[in-house]
Amino acid sequence: PLVVRYYEEGLRRFENFWATGQGRFKDVDLHVYSMLCNNLAIKYRFMGRYDEAAELHHKGLNSSPFAEHQDGLLWCAIGKDDDAETVTQAERLWHFSQEYGYGRHEPTTYFSTVALSLYKLDRDDEISIWMERLDQWFNDLDEDEQPDNRRNYLASLMSMLDFFSSTRPELVLPRLRAHQEEVIALRDCYPLRRLACALEAYPEHLEESLALHQQASSYLDKDDDEDERRMTAQGIERAERKLAERDAQSSTSATGRKPWWKFW
Repeated sequence: PLVVRYYEEGLRRFENFWATGQGRFKDVDLHVYSMLCNNLAIKYRFMGRYDEAAELHHKGLNSSPFAEHQDGLLWCAIGKDDDAETVTQAERLWHFSQEYGYGRHEPTTYFSTVALSLYKLDRDDEISIWMERLDQWFNDLDEDEQPDNRRNYLASLMSMLDFFSSTRPELVLPRLRAHQEEVIALRDCYPLRRLACALEAYPEHLEESLALHQQASSYLDKDDDEDERRMTAQGIERAERKLAERDAQSSTSATGRKPWWKFW
């Protein structure tokens, strides 16, 4: 794209000035250079050039640090499906925003991804730290900002509780129950589906999980993409399968007979 070509030319002018001392006086403005690194890195990320984008964000941080570079490094790691780096960069972004401030910081856009990475890394217990941070972020919002952010807060929380439920179900269920009616009242597929997914961790609540999956499906609308529609259908199928398996196991236990289809 033409804009990428001009950004790259601007970057060359800055770096040539520092290498040779030749150029215009504006070519020494470190903050403008850092902004240019960020803008070009964004373009590279959209092109899937994550390593080059990360290199630019590091250059920007070294010249004139601002939060957008930390944010960009996180999305580079996410784009590369690098779970360990995703957690590392998310940690840096969180602390940077806490120490220096970041007006465009949106934890609800990445906290659930951090929880997924922790789950895949077998570091599930650390999800509780990020849920505390989510609560802190929401509670620190001005009262007039909280209503506009409530849906995204609940959606992110339900997603994180889903990932946490497989290893710490005793901690998750009270929080699910505390927010369940509010999530249902949203009439929004995604947060309700994630609540239903979390309930799958409890054999005694599988009927309720299936019912909530089905209810979530009824809220699909034109704004939900194909991935959401696919995962909604898969959630119903998965809950039905778990319910059938639980009932089959209960029936087998009651008769004292081993199922004919299972190898022993």
